[in-house]
Amino acid sequence: DHNNRILITVVFVKSPFDSFANAYIESIKASKPDRFNFINVPLIVDHHRQSFEDHVVDLMETHLPLLKNVVTDISSSKSSSNSTTFTGFVFDLLFVPLVDVAHEFNIPSFIFLAANAGFLSLLFHLTTRHGETRDIPEFKRSNPDELISGFINPVPSSVLPSDLFDKDNELEPYAFSNFSNGRNPPVYSVGPVLDINCRPHTESNLAQHKKDMFPEGFTKRIQGKGMMIYGWAPQVEILAHEAIGAFVSHCGWNSILESLWFGVPMVTWPMYAEQKMNAFKMVKELGLAVELRLDYEQLNIDNVVTANEIEKVVKQVMDDCSEVRKKVKEMAEIARKAIVNGGSPFLSIQRFIEN
Repeated sequence: DHNNRILITVVFVKSPFDSFANAYIESIKASKPDRFNFINVPLIVDHHRQSFEDHVVDLMETHLPLLKNVVTDISSSKSSSNSTTFTGFVFDLLFVPLVDVAHEFNIPSFIFLAANAGFLSLLFHLTTRHGETRDIPEFKRSNPDELISGFINPVPSSVLPSDLFDKDNELEPYAFSNFSNGRNPPVYSVGPVLDINCRPHTESNLAQHKKDMFPEGFTKRIQGKGMMIYGWAPQVEILAHEAIGAFVSHCGWNSILESLWFGVPMVTWPMYAEQKMNAFKMVKELGLAVELRLDYEQLNIDNVVTANEIEKVVKQVMDDCSEVRKKVKEMAEIARKAIVNGGSPFLSIQRFIEN
């Protein structure tokens, strides 16, 4: 709405995993019909693949040729049109190979990374270590703390993520300043990217959240001591409630942003992927969370978090004099100022458009 000269064509494949995402796309199509053009690439699913990871790989491998054809058609039609100037592509990180298509037409391309700036620092850092080992997980376990340029403190190898996963300039100023040194491609922070409208997930998303996941008698034992939700919890609505004093989180980046937005301090219990690095950033770099674990391994059956450990950190985070609680409240105010007209995300997007 800030630049009526810009038209956007969105090319997408409907998600086979999340009907909520598909419904969200449809709502966007209905709200901005004059400024957006949507191209839906047909969904092809290989039902022989069972795991979620295999489905993601299948989604990329199967649809990449189709997406290349669409991008080629768009580039050809726009380049021959006198009414519009085709200025650039923005690709999801999963479809980086499409950058080659953009290069064929001499059109600038950009990558959207839905992770934090510290993680991007790690990606740049790993390129310098590529020749040392091919086994990245082994590299993580066997090496000492890493000196990564986007982090203030040395990063323990135990918290480095094993695969890829919003950038918030106010939240990560040190990491972002590292990208302004002229040695890296330009980085534009567009966060916090949040959905705070409390839109519910559909029942199809709840298959893994059955009552039988809980130990026998568990519900009865905790009766009167709290609330159980069997299914996908309305996390935004819960975090916004005044009764919530703290949030024991797996440290997914979306959950972190939501918690900070509502000024709710966190206890870190990361499970996998980049969550351990997120926990390290929240506890050690920014002082916005209390550590339960930073290097918890979900698949390690000997790694048990005890009730006493949980009780200790919950008491710590619930202390009214907690420095973490104070910092989180300050960050909530900063986050709200960031998204007003003229805030840092608006300025960053404007720089992106101008450049």
